[in-house]
Amino acid sequence: MRSMLFQRAIVLVALSIAMVVIVGITFDMTNYNISSSPVRSDNSSQYLDIVNENVNRLMITMNEKMHDETLEQLVRLIVELGHIERPFIMQLLKETLNNKDVDVQLMLAELQDFRKRNETKGIPKIVLSIKTALKYNDTWQNYSLPVLVARSLGGVGNVMGQYATVFTLSRIFNMTGLMATGLRGNLVRFYDHLSMDPIDVGPTRNLTLNGWVRVFKDHNTAPSTYNALQFAAAGLLGPKRFITTFCPIEVQLFGRFQDELRKEFTFNDYLLDKANTVLGGFASMAVIKRKDGPPTYIGVHVRLQDYVSHAKVRWGVRNIRYKYKPYLRRAMQYYKDRYKNTVFVMASDDPEYVEIFLKEEGERNGFLTHGTQGEDMSLLTRCNHSIITLGTFSFWTGFLKPSGKTVYPDVKGWRARTYHFARKTIEDAEVQNFIPLEF
Repeated sequence: MRSMLFQRAIVLVALSIAMVVIVGITFDMTNYNISSSPVRSDNSSQYLDIVNENVNRLMITMNEKMHDETLEQLVRLIVELGHIERPFIMQLLKETLNNKDVDVQLMLAELQDFRKRNETKGIPKIVLSIKTALKYNDTWQNYSLPVLVARSLGGVGNVMGQYATVFTLSRIFNMTGLMATGLRGNLVRFYDHLSMDPIDVGPTRNLTLNGWVRVFKDHNTAPSTYNALQFAAAGLLGPKRFITTFCPIEVQLFGRFQDELRKEFTFNDYLLDKANTVLGGFASMAVIKRKDGPPTYIGVHVRLQDYVSHAKVRWGVRNIRYKYKPYLRRAMQYYKDRYKNTVFVMASDDPEYVEIFLKEEGERNGFLTHGTQGEDMSLLTRCNHSIITLGTFSFWTGFLKPSGKTVYPDVKGWRARTYHFARKTIEDAEVQNFIPLEF
């Protein structure tokens, strides 16, 4: 950019000199040729006007060229920061920056400084400077555009992740975040304090026809990165109506908003009362020493079933039925070494596996719950501490606790980088009191 500014300055100086010596010079407008000949004083103003007109034309051409080159550089930088490989997103980005009245030089300078300051390592983990967000006067159904809608897909844990992703992006970029009515139907069974408005987006097959822009994951090899959603939330893809696709769970955004998300996902009174009743029942059956104080509840969630094959295919984690046992043993011992009167509250989609494990371990203070999904999650979040395994449901049982520690499996290997809750993602997000344990 500096070289372009220097070239522009050189041209301006040269044109200024030409204007100073205009008297005595005849300017050929068509071919921009100059030839020496005497000029009458009464024609000097005419030639000066001609030169001024051509100077303006040259400046316009230079400005347009400079704008185009800066725009290309800006788009490349944004795509690089977001690691985007979707041609459709790149096209929308370029169209928006080209059509809207954007100072591309100023935006480019801000993003270059943003990268130098290494703010992509800040909290929350955004890939763009908030200062580059674009605002519009456009509205849709009284909502300011752009609009980003969380759409329901997957189990309870996935749906919560989609809601949380849109919720946090709406907070970061001060834009409109909504939830599809289907998603609300999945969550309202458990939570009474969801703040995002529900909206009917119509049938999935008609989303594009109805004006919705579907935002896919950034590229095929990264199942958990949806940085393009940040572009949409920042207005860089235009004043449009965007909707999530598949299962965006942008954990790296959640850390700063942990308290807010806990409020969003506050369980209804029925589930809270049920959880307190179950905990009291377990305490009455546990073998504890009264002199050592009240029981310390450790919520343990064991995800199996579909994850036996899922973990192998997606993240290269083989035979989790075997790997879970030594991991759970170490995790339980971690708490026994630090707290007295530990009571382990176990929940699983494979209760027989957990029953066999507890019997093999001879654990007298391990109790298996047989509740619904909502009852199990509510119960586990009421515990003092957590042990989680693979999956989104497990993650939320630890994340939503008001206090205490959460031990999680430290999944390793080159494919683990695509796991939503890999150690790097958790540490980057600075989720509080999450402790990795060998897995």
